[in-house]
Formats: sequence, C-alpha cells, structure tokens
Amino acid sequence: MTIRPQRPARADGDAAARTDGDAAPRIEDAAPRIDGDAEPRTQGDAAPRIEDAAEARADGEAEARVGLNRFNARPVEAACQALLACCSSSRWAAQVAAARPYASVDAALRRCDEAVAGLANSDLAEALSGHPRIGEVTGARPGQQTRDQTRDQTRDQTGERTRRPPGEQVREQVRERPGERPGSGTDRWSRQEQAGVSGADLATRQELAAANAAYERRFGHLYLVCATGKSAAELLGLLHARLANDPAAEWRVVRAELGKINRIRLRALIEGAV
Repeated sequence: MTIRPQRPARADGDAAARTDGDAAPRIEDAAPRIDGDAEPRTQGDAAPRIEDAAEARADGEAEARVGLNRFNARPVEAACQALLACCSSSRWAAQVAAARPYASVDAALRRCDEAVAGLANSDLAEALSGHPRIGEVTGARPGQQTRDQTRDQTRDQTGERTRRPPGEQVREQVRERPGERPGSGTDRWSRQEQAGVSGADLATRQELAAANAAYERRFGHLYLVCATGKSAAELLGLLHARLANDPAAEWRVVRAELGKINRIRLRALIEGAV
C-alpha cells in the first residue's frame, strides 16, 4: 500500500488563496512588453483632461470679462469709433454704444441684433459703404483707382492690354469709400472674412467680378454676404441665387447677412481678438 504524503496545513499569515480575478493581472504583467506600447490607461487619467478643459473655459471666460469691462469703460466717442470699424452704420454704432454697460457678451450681441433689425434701408446702405465687393482687394491709395482705369483704357486702345499675359489682364477693382483709409478696420475685417477667396483661380475671380456687376445693376447696391468660412465658389453660388430675388426680398437678405457679420465682429472686438 502506498502512503501519500499529506500537504502541511497553511499557517496563519500565509498569503490569501488566489481568486479567479487575481490571475488576470498577473498573467498580463507576465506578458512580454513591446517597446512603444502605451501605458494602460487608468480611471484617473481622464481627470486631468477634464480639468484642463474646465480651466481653459474659465480662462476664456475671464478674458472675455476683461474685454467686456474694457469695452464698457470706453468713452462714448471711442466706443463709437471702434464700432464704426465693425459696421459703417452710424445709427447701429450709436445704439450699441449707448446701451452700455453690458452684463455679458451675449447681452451685447442681443443689442447688436436689435439695432440691426431697426435699421432703415438708408442705414443699411450706409453700412454697405464700409464693405468692399466680394473678391475685391482693399486698401488702395487715394487716386489709384482713377490712374489704373486710365492706364487700362489706354492699353485697350493701343492693344497693349491684350498682349499682356493672361494673369495680368485681370486687375482687382478698388472702390474708394468716404472716410475709409488704407489699413482701416474695415479693410482688416474684410481681408480676414474673405480669406476663402484669396486662393480662388482666375476663372472664378472673373466670374465673381462679372456677377458683382450684374448684381449691382439689378439692385443698385453691392452684394453683401457673411463670407466667413466660405469659399469663392460658395460665395459665387449664393450671389447667383440671390439675383432671382425682388428688391424688397433682397434688402431683407442684406439685413440678415449684416446681422451675422456684425455679431462676429462685435464678439471679436469685445473679447479682444482684434
């Protein structure tokens, strides 16, 4: 008869018996590690990212508050001048300036919307005077437009213009506007907003120029659109679609587009982005 040795009894203090759950981490720990493997993510890893987002949001709100306080504290004349760089309507600028102090940026934007909604067509026309045509290069020196027109007329008569390389035959038109100077606030805004047009090909720019002219013949004022984030092709498509409007409907569209533009500009002005 074979006598099997008995297993000695477990003494107090020995490690606890292994449970099923204990095996998994030890097996994983034993697996060979490949260089470049990311460390296992723990629950605590997500907390710093949430905290960072909250801190960034708080910093943004603090900066907006500082900008709002600065805007509220400006003298009336200085506030109006800053607002006129956003929108050339003197009525809009006066109404937004007069409603200060604002409790929040959102309150200022609501007043902006109300002021735009109350503008007469003559006020809208004044606002349009601060906007260049879509695709138009701004900031020409005084008198440059006349000299350019005379030069091109002479080249047309002599045939010199037709002999120029195709890329040089297209010249950006520059409209001089009362009170606007090179490098003014309206120039800066327009360059930023029309960034999507700057990379357009020659054919698209030519189409835009022709469509702008057709629009102005139909409605008697320039084509206004909130160009932020839009490509030249998109702006051209919107222009063609709006040519089908009657004048009254088009003024309503102009008012809506002006409202979008003014909100973007006013927010940036208050929050110190400009």
